[in-house]
Amino acid sequence: MISGFGLLFRHSIMDLNFKFQGESASDGDITKLVKGNDDDDDDDDDDDDDDRDDDDDDDGNGDDDGDYEDDDDVMMMIVMMMMMVMMMMMMMMMMMMMMMMMMMMMMMIDMLKKLFVTLGFFMCMKIILHN
Repeated sequence: MISGFGLLFRHSIMDLNFKFQGESASDGDITKLVKGNDDDDDDDDDDDDDDRDDDDDDDGNGDDDGDYEDDDDVMMMIVMMMMMVMMMMMMMMMMMMMMMMMMMMMMMIDMLKKLFVTLGFFMCMKIILHN
């Protein structure tokens, strides 16, 4: 009973160790555990790195891929700031144009009032003088 548990436990530990190497413990070759095939490990590591880069590209968080996404975020921030400044300037220009147009309209209305008053005055004087 105790030896059976010991065998089970030993196989589970061997499974864990071989899973780190990317191998299975069924072939029971301890030299793989000790020296750990270099070629296969390098290939596996490269594949893992590629997968991780792809995942980071999908996620867009930029942990392992040379901060491309961070550069994109900085560029987007700069572009957004420039757009906000441009929008603020456009709004200020529109407000100034509206104010100028309102002032001009008020002046025009004032001038028209004066014009009509003077025209009416002259018409009245003409009618009075002619009669």
